[in-house]
Amino acid sequence: MPNALVIDGHPNPDSLSAALAQSYASAHGDAVVLALRDLDFEPHMRFGYRRRIPIEPDLQAARNALHEARRIVIVAPMWWGGVPALLKGFFDRALLPGDEYRMSKLGMPIGLLAGRSGRFFMLADTPAIALPFTGNSAAGQVARHTMRFVGLRPFRVHRFLGVGAASEARIARWFERAAALGAADGARDGAGASRVSGAGSGVGHVSGAGSGPGSGPGSGPGPGAGASGSGALDSSSGTLAPSSGARAPRSGALTSSLSTLDPSSGTDALPVSGGGAGTSESRPERSADSTLSEVV
Repeated sequence: MPNALVIDGHPNPDSLSAALAQSYASAHGDAVVLALRDLDFEPHMRFGYRRRIPIEPDLQAARNALHEARRIVIVAPMWWGGVPALLKGFFDRALLPGDEYRMSKLGMPIGLLAGRSGRFFMLADTPAIALPFTGNSAAGQVARHTMRFVGLRPFRVHRFLGVGAASEARIARWFERAAALGAADGARDGAGASRVSGAGSGVGHVSGAGSGPGSGPGSGPGPGAGASGSGALDSSSGTLAPSSGARAPRSGALTSSLSTLDPSSGTDALPVSGGGAGTSESRPERSADSTLSEVV
């Protein structure tokens, strides 16, 4: 399993979020991209924490990847002050008591994914000047209330703001920034050359399912019924491949080769604004002035 797991939390494979995820992963050299939109799983907690929904094969393979990675990078837009329902549903289903965290006798969380670090690439139409007024709740939701909750430290937030009004030059700088962070993390992780042979890319994908943690019913803390299985790498694409019998990846998924990423490609007309109905998240974006990094 590669050192870095890059979670693409955007529903649209042609989004800027997806492109930035690929840019980071390819530059890292030893990373796998997990495209949540291609997984076959129920994102709704139909029973809350009273009873667990059986873990689907695709979701279990993703959970195995979380445990095997040493670095976790999440890429997603901010919609209505939070993250897309797809990503939130993944957090709800994949991060379970007794497997990814437990509570102390004093009611404090103890993260069971400790020893890992991560980043959150947050995209939004909201300009930097408006953040003091609109707030940055999506960053807190992902970094403080989710990833640090399960033990990731440090976990840094990088904000790509003003997407809708960004110039092509600014968007190109965003791509450069994502790639620079990927290359720097790859060097720290000792990635070197990719262990995955692909079409000019260091990106792989996870396939297969296991009987890993949390597969049994129950709401309270306690390990799952099975031991963690191992996902297999496949160099043919940059997304998590559905298991046999699950739906196939949607057409139009981004290729894992950076040579196919065109910063001038069109828009996806999906809202990314933080304080209300946004405008669009479309083109590749990244800039020195708007990719402010912070530890949340």
